[in-house]
Amino acid sequence: MNDLDDLIVSLRPDTEDAYQRRFESDLARAFATPRRRVSSLRLRFVAIAVPVVLASVVAAVVLALAPSNDQSVSAASLQQMLLVGTEEPVITVFLCKQDDPWPACGGNTENPTGGGTAITDQEKENVDKTLTTMPGVESLTFEDKAALYDRFRKNVLKSGGHSEMLGMVKIGDMSESFRITMKPGADWGPVIETARRMPGVANVVDQRCGSPC
Repeated sequence: MNDLDDLIVSLRPDTEDAYQRRFESDLARAFATPRRRVSSLRLRFVAIAVPVVLASVVAAVVLALAPSNDQSVSAASLQQMLLVGTEEPVITVFLCKQDDPWPACGGNTENPTGGGTAITDQEKENVDKTLTTMPGVESLTFEDKAALYDRFRKNVLKSGGHSEMLGMVKIGDMSESFRITMKPGADWGPVIETARRMPGVANVVDQRCGSPC
């Protein structure tokens, strides 16, 4: 584990009250920093391209305050925090967006604009058809940017309401995704590996463990 991993682990609360206190403290620190750091927060938050739950806001702030040279480690650490509170484990397939920093999209985390290209309509259709028909898949649900932003907004407001955070992240910053529900007892491995290899896919998260298992 690196310093960022240790810091994120240290933020995991023993109680909900402790979590809320740390959440408020981290937001206060983030919004007290210079504007250039706020811009860094937005870039790094959007670059992760993950489903947003309450813990994601804390993890995004931590990522901005404690940057790492290894963005893949940082992303994996953040995704583990993002899955707190997920009711039912699913496979989440995040799709490439324009200027996406994920290497699978042709991007580069060292590039300020990301540099990646968005998934095409044909690629999106291929992902849908291929994964829907794979053995063990019970259902596949497409989530557009508006749906993901709405989830993000609701979780921010649920946390106590922070207009600054809502102002930093826009609908256009979100990545589209497919959420895959597997049948009981099905083998998740082939579905995950197939999704990862498909053109137009930025990242795949196995929500049983929050990162590649």
